[in-house]
Amino acid sequence: MKLEYFVKKRRVNNLKSGVIEEKYIAALLEKSPMTTESICKQIEISSTLSCHEAELAIAEFSDQVLKHLSRGSAVQLGNIGWLHPKLDAKTQNNPDDVDLNSVERVRCTFRPSMDLIKTLKNASLQKVGYWPKAVTKKSSAKTGK
Repeated sequence: MKLEYFVKKRRVNNLKSGVIEEKYIAALLEKSPMTTESICKQIEISSTLSCHEAELAIAEFSDQVLKHLSRGSAVQLGNIGWLHPKLDAKTQNNPDDVDLNSVERVRCTFRPSMDLIKTLKNASLQKVGYWPKAVTKKSSAKTGK
């Protein structure tokens, strides 16, 4: 697997001197997102499932994941990782004050598996340029312009 990155300029406030400095950082060049349809076409090529059957299986899997997360269960996504439902809440001085009003939001976190961590760690990196030219060049290549 090859990940491409570009050099991005960043303005950083130097807390010691109070001066805003220009610094540079590596940023991942994100490719076009993979849609469910694209993945299903790849599954059709590499398995005995048709694209339609893969779409149905993924849709049912998604429904089941949503159902279990909404019930408070963590969900394992094969060798990809885990989804965990979480609460963000305000702390209270008294345990009796902890109620629905102290809950700020319900969210979901992702915990990658060791397989995913190793896969990304072993990916090769390739520098493709500097902002904004690297992104413009890649975007043009995708659209054919």
